[in-house]
Amino acid sequence: MEPLPLYEKSLPDDKFLNALAHAYRLQEAIISTTELAVISTDIHGTITSFNQAAELLLGYSADNVIDRVSILAFHEAQEILHRATILSDELNKTIAPGFDVFIARVQEKKNAERCEWTYVRKDGIMFPVSISVTALWDEKNDRIGYAFIATDISMQKRVEEEFRQVSDENERVFNYTINLNVITGFDGYFKKLSPAWTDRLGWTMEELKARPLTDFIHGDDIGPTQEALRFIRGGNNLHTFENRYRCKDGSYRWLLWSSSADVDRQLIFASAIDITDRKKSEDELIRSKNHLEVVASELQEQNRALDEFAHIISHNLRSPIGNIKALIGLLNEQSSIDEYKMIFEKLKNVAGNLSETMNELMETLKVKKNTEIEYTDIRFKDMLDKVIQSLEGELIQSEATVTFDFNQVPTIGYSKTYLESIFQNLLTNAVKYRSPDRKPEIHVSSGIVDGKTELRVRDNGLGIDMQKFGHKLFGLHKTFHENKEARGVGLFLTKTQIEAMGGSVIAESEVNKGTTFIIRF
Repeated sequence: MEPLPLYEKSLPDDKFLNALAHAYRLQEAIISTTELAVISTDIHGTITSFNQAAELLLGYSADNVIDRVSILAFHEAQEILHRATILSDELNKTIAPGFDVFIARVQEKKNAERCEWTYVRKDGIMFPVSISVTALWDEKNDRIGYAFIATDISMQKRVEEEFRQVSDENERVFNYTINLNVITGFDGYFKKLSPAWTDRLGWTMEELKARPLTDFIHGDDIGPTQEALRFIRGGNNLHTFENRYRCKDGSYRWLLWSSSADVDRQLIFASAIDITDRKKSEDELIRSKNHLEVVASELQEQNRALDEFAHIISHNLRSPIGNIKALIGLLNEQSSIDEYKMIFEKLKNVAGNLSETMNELMETLKVKKNTEIEYTDIRFKDMLDKVIQSLEGELIQSEATVTFDFNQVPTIGYSKTYLESIFQNLLTNAVKYRSPDRKPEIHVSSGIVDGKTELRVRDNGLGIDMQKFGHKLFGLHKTFHENKEARGVGLFLTKTQIEAMGGSVIAESEVNKGTTFIIRF
């Protein structure tokens, strides 16, 4: 290889020659030991030096190429032709497809020009290299050749290609997906968004990046979103966070997020899916569930009402029918015409009351669901008279007497059906559970206690052991005396009806002395 030019010094000839020899040896040592492939040529491209690194890189020995081979031998013809076309356009002059493609940019320069090429080894293997080309000058400042310093960049190219592929894959995953991918700065502004954002929300990329992300979030979700952002900025990953984003048309869409942060770069990487349709389905399911619960509750209430109605019919009709049997039982073969007439009149009253009761009960069946119970102004005396007529046969047979005192509170606003059922149940019980040792005495009275209307029904019957049976007194099918007609329904029904109207009922009783039922309306 040509030695580097040395300029004349004002030194004695022997010292100058020694310095020149030393510089030459130093240059040769550097070139021979460097890992860079160093090749020099004359001004026509014929190789004049070829260091050891070049031999290893290209597979040729220096003796085989120096002064014998042009540097064009290591290059692909098509690549040289392609570069000639590019340089001709760039330099606005014709560059021949030969050695000129390497030196066109450095012919008049003293600084190096770097470019990437493809080398062809002796065994035909091609690989990419980075070549730095510089002109060589003698002491008279005449160009005497060129130096080519080459580096194998195969590994670099592989890494770049792998990086490019990974980058391309990431870019495709980021952009070509239905997910709403985004990179957000710790400052609260979007830095990069996938195209799905524009498709889904209607905003342009510029509009989304120009404002803080909180400007697009539903007001109710800003607080929880800011809490989530603080959590992520702390270096934590966040999964399954939900909030609502505003579309350009003013509507909102529900998004489900998964996020992580790069604290060093002050960036948040996040991906969201649109769950608006799922939310609508969930809301619809909740509404359906609530509706079904309401329907189930209404059905349960209707079933309870039907069950209660069945008990009212069976219980309230039993007494008039029993009364009819009792009235007929008062007649025999020796009864006079007047007795028959009297009993017949009483049967007419019972039948009339029974018909009225049946009509009222049937009217209750016509009441639609959710309709409130109808309140009617009722005179206590009128209701008591009606029930006494329905029970007249039993009252006569048992020689019972019924007294009353409604002076304090003569009337009440109440359900007519319920009040009749209450009177009938309590009077029937008074007769049914009478003492065998005395004639039944029943007293009904009304009054005001603590500002509320109170009704009392007192009898002198068998009484109940309250300590033993008091907690079961109003239970369904609970009986406390040996009576074949007892069903354990009347008191349960009475309590149910009273409580349905917002009232309460209690009992005071002593065995063999009688019972008083106290109803607070």
